[in-house]
Amino acid sequence: MVGPSMNDAERATASNQLKAGFVVTVALSGTFVAFFVGGSLLQIAVATVGAAILGAVLLVYLTRLGSEFNTPRNR
Repeated sequence: MVGPSMNDAERATASNQLKAGFVVTVALSGTFVAFFVGGSLLQIAVATVGAAILGAVLLVYLTRLGSEFNTPRNR
């Protein structure tokens, strides 16, 4: 039997987890940069929030860019 290994609900869940992981990775990157340059706790917190916002904006941009190249599939 050949067919898709995931149904639509599982695919949506996996996509959302991947998107959340992307934003968290960008946020942690900002956190580590602020920490390793010797920032105060406030600076680290601001860097984390700023990087999370930047990650979300980047995710929206990449999602829209990717949707231009995505062809509809019959699944």
